[in-house]
Order: sequence, then structure tokens, then C-alpha cells
Amino acid sequence: MRHEPLGQFEVPRGTSAASSVDVTIVMPCLNETQCLPHCIANAQLALERIADQYGLTGEILIADNGSTDGSQELAVHLGARVVNVPERGYGAALIGGSKAAYGKYIMMGDADGSYDFTDGVAMIGELERGAGLCMGNRFAGGIVPGDGIFTTWSYRAGAGRAEAFLLNPRPLSANIAQSWGVVSEVVPNGRALARAKELAELYLKAPEITRRNTRAHFIQPLKERIVHDVGYGLSLEGASAAALVKTLTAKK
Repeated sequence: MRHEPLGQFEVPRGTSAASSVDVTIVMPCLNETQCLPHCIANAQLALERIADQYGLTGEILIADNGSTDGSQELAVHLGARVVNVPERGYGAALIGGSKAAYGKYIMMGDADGSYDFTDGVAMIGELERGAGLCMGNRFAGGIVPGDGIFTTWSYRAGAGRAEAFLLNPRPLSANIAQSWGVVSEVVPNGRALARAKELAELYLKAPEITRRNTRAHFIQPLKERIVHDVGYGLSLEGASAAALVKTLTAKK
């Protein structure tokens, strides 16, 4: 689960609906009719708590990635707003949902019931106090972080830092992320997209085959690690999640 200010997506805010929303809960969705009732009800509860604690308004936005089971209609019936994202892929759905969000803050979580959106209430408070990004921690919730987050973080920041960060999460400033090598440059809030366009214009001066092959060369080591590690990691994550659900069910 992630929470971040909207500014970096640079969405025009000209409508009264947009100006009246503080928090948007974005859920990427692909054929989730079985899980949407629980997820939307849970997100509504989170928004109620956000309103009570911080006086902020909110909306629930389903970023649909081509569902064929009626997820769109069900989401609208349950009180959510739906935006269709034609470009396929989990990341594309998150980006499309973020661009369509009306809120000043964005809370991201899956539509399959794997997240409790009420855990994000405190994160909104951190954003109100000036944090640039808040990220949930699966290990702290009783689940093995095996979905690729360790693979990616260890590749970027080193295994030792990744282990410490995932086992004992703490605020990570942009400057610290830069010092770890996770990001190469820090820009003022709201300037990320403009700076990305500047860099893209610079890179586009190189021949297309050079750009394509350079990208392939740069990402190949990470792709190999993901292919090698994530299947095993997901099996461990799934086993821990199943055990957690069993434990929670037994307590009810």
C-alpha cells in the first residue's frame, strides 16, 4: 500500500468535483467482482476515519484494466468512481488511476482483499505533516515480502539495506534514497514529470536502435533476478498469508 501527494502526476484540477476531494483511494482492477464489495466497504471505512481524524474528504477510484465480469458496474453500484485504463498492466492501471484522481493525496492498494485500507489512515496523517511518500510493510503485518520488493530494493540499494528497510521500516527521505543509489536526482515537489520530459528529450537525440539496446542492457540483470527469485518468493508469501488468514479467522 502506498500513499503520496498528487502533485507529481500534474493532473489539471479545473472541476468542482476535483477541488472538493482531499484523498483518493486508487485500486487497480481486473475481474474482481468477488473481492470488490469487501474492498470498497473497507476503503469507505478508511475514508470515514480519515474524515473523523483529519477533516479530509475522499473518493474511491477503481482503475479498471479491461474487466469482463462486470467489475465496472459493480464498483459504481457500490459507490466508487471508475476510470477505464486501456493500456494493459498493473503499473499502467496505477498510473492511469493516479492521473484520474481528484484527491490531493493518493492511497494505492489492490482490489483483491490483500490490503486493509484502514492501515493507511495514519499514513495520510504523515502526509499532512509533510512526508512525501508513505509505504506499507508486509512483514510488519505478518506476511513474507516475497512479491519482488526485496529483489528490487536489494538490486538498487544493496542486500543489507534492503533487509534492514523491509524488516524495520522507517521514514526514507529523498536525499537518503539518493545517497543509497535508489534515485539519481532529487527535484522539487511537482517537478518530477517536467524533469523526466527534459531527460527524455535528451535521450531521444540518440538513434532508436541505440536507445532500445541500451535499455535492454540496463534492465537485463534485474529481469534475470526477478525471473529467478519472485516465483519462490511468492510461494513463501502465499504460505504466510494463508497462515495469517487462518490465525485471524480462528480469533473471530
